[in-house]
Amino acid sequence: MFDAFNIFDINRNGFISVHELLHGLASIGVLASFDDCELFITRYDKNGDRRISAAEFGEAFLAFDQYYSSMVSRRPSNYVPRPIRPDDCFLPNTAYEFKAMWNTHIRCENAAEALR
Repeated sequence: MFDAFNIFDINRNGFISVHELLHGLASIGVLASFDDCELFITRYDKNGDRRISAAEFGEAFLAFDQYYSSMVSRRPSNYVPRPIRPDDCFLPNTAYEFKAMWNTHIRCENAAEALR
């Protein structure tokens, strides 16, 4: 999760803003609108500061089951700042699944918001 979070935490302050999320998604090839990013931030921002912390980010993607969640959280980081694609810390299949997961997340949140 640390590697995934660092793709979006551009200024390394420990939080992801709407603009950082929008920029990070574009950098990995996910075409999201400002409203999509705003909806994601609103949905997972638990303390109301309009930013996503690493813990809040983890809640959006980790399994509810504590065992499986801890398996992902215990993995070491592969992140190294490089002037190449931000998701290069993942193997190609993982990068593809990460992008697909974001597209699914955005599609589901938009559908839920339309129902609300």
